[in-house]
Amino acid sequence: MGQIEQELFTSSLSHYGFYLDHMNDRFNKEGTFYTLSPLRGRGHYWMYVYPDRFAITVQDFVFHEDEYMEFVAPECIVLSCYDSVSGAELQPYKPFSHSCLNISIGRNGVHKTIFHKHVPIRCMSIILMPEYYRSALPLRYPNEFSDPEAVFLQINGLADYPEIIQIWRQIQNCRYTGTAAKLFFEGKVTEAISLVLHRAGDGHLRVSPARVSQQDMEHLAVVEAYIREHYADSISLETLARMACMSPSKLKYTFKSAYNCTIHTYLVRERMRQAEQWLAANDLSIEEISKRVGYRKASHFANTFRQSTGLLPSEYRKRLMLS
Repeated sequence: MGQIEQELFTSSLSHYGFYLDHMNDRFNKEGTFYTLSPLRGRGHYWMYVYPDRFAITVQDFVFHEDEYMEFVAPECIVLSCYDSVSGAELQPYKPFSHSCLNISIGRNGVHKTIFHKHVPIRCMSIILMPEYYRSALPLRYPNEFSDPEAVFLQINGLADYPEIIQIWRQIQNCRYTGTAAKLFFEGKVTEAISLVLHRAGDGHLRVSPARVSQQDMEHLAVVEAYIREHYADSISLETLARMACMSPSKLKYTFKSAYNCTIHTYLVRERMRQAEQWLAANDLSIEEISKRVGYRKASHFANTFRQSTGLLPSEYRKRLMLS
């Protein structure tokens, strides 16, 4: 068992109800297959590890109850996408997004998440290890990988990625064994990295965004608090810019540098977080909830909610009522 596999399994999977299962007939047998205990939920977690290079994971499970997870994330770059999810990363709070690329940077810090009950978690991830992106790739391609973390973060939230989806489908369907499997998975990870480089800037690294000053962060905190308080209102960029003591253009750039998303995306995430809470309460109609979170038309709210969670509000509420 490799270092990342060991850390992820001992720190997370076993603790949250997954056990090693040798009766795997769903995924490539060169990987390691885990099954979720029926006491906690149902489903599976598959992992393939190329030592000191990368890991590939496929998650397909659902919890019976809201599951709060906390573990130390090893140093790595994670490229993932959820087909279905309801939950959020915590500290700082960021809801999981459906059908867009999610980039996470592990720095041996504590990673906290919450997954909501009865909503399937379907995700595929590529985990790059520092020995790979800091040593092997720079050695092979000098002057091309000076800041790989910044490059990957440039595609965080990208919603148009059919090439990467195709790679993930090929990985899920692969049944090669031995050296053939090793070469196949290595090739697919290399292909994914090449697509990231291309989407981040036509194959060339961009300069990483300047660090946000402490003063600007304090101003952004005011903007963030205002959005959380007035998420149901029509908020103008000009109003937020005055609060931040910035021009509208600087606010947009600085906000995205600090939060890795646009102001609009942040607002939508806050609205969807509130909507999930109202849906769980089960005492308001979906039309009323759509108004409470800032949507005049219930159809617009329903489409946005489905883009965020993978489920329509009615489907989400139905799953909650199963408990």
